[in-house]
Amino acid sequence: MNWLIPLIIFLIFLPFSIALDLATTDFFYSDGFSNPSWAKFIYRFGILPGWLLIIAAAVALFTRFRREGLYILLVLGIGSGLFCHAILKESWGRPRPKQVIEYGGYAPYSPVWKIAPKEAEHQRSFCSGHATMGYLFFTLYFIGRRRQNNLLAIIGLLLAISLGGVLSLTRIVQGGHFLSDTLVSALIMWLSAYFLSIPLLKEKP
Repeated sequence: MNWLIPLIIFLIFLPFSIALDLATTDFFYSDGFSNPSWAKFIYRFGILPGWLLIIAAAVALFTRFRREGLYILLVLGIGSGLFCHAILKESWGRPRPKQVIEYGGYAPYSPVWKIAPKEAEHQRSFCSGHATMGYLFFTLYFIGRRRQNNLLAIIGLLLAISLGGVLSLTRIVQGGHFLSDTLVSALIMWLSAYFLSIPLLKEKP
């Protein structure tokens, strides 16, 4: 059920995704997208916790925690690297909010489920790479479950939701992503963390 419930929630969200995408973007748009100092700071430094986790995982490869380190690095590589960046960003062709006609751009809005023909190489809204760095902390939740460490599991879940949420909000404010882009990032990282935990952490399906 760890993989099914988030997927069901996302499928329930889909019929309302257009309205919610436009509503959240409208809320932050006023004759242009703003880029306040706090958003610039988070955009630049908000991924540092994720990089610290990656460095810790790389170091763990040479310790008795090498299984956990390998797990984190594979979730990063498969979830963020392969699915988000290599596959979806390169093939989906979804315009960013600041590229959409309704917000002063040149391209029509494209629903999250529609593969749009790319009119320019920089139409890579789907999905949010920045957000995946926050949602990478889902791995700590599954590591905590495996080691029967409830505190680590709770901390991992809270860090993933808070860091992923803040990074997602920042990109929405800047006009870089729609709400649905960031939710797909969360779903990809959760499913990647769950399914890789089964062979690597002996997590029960």
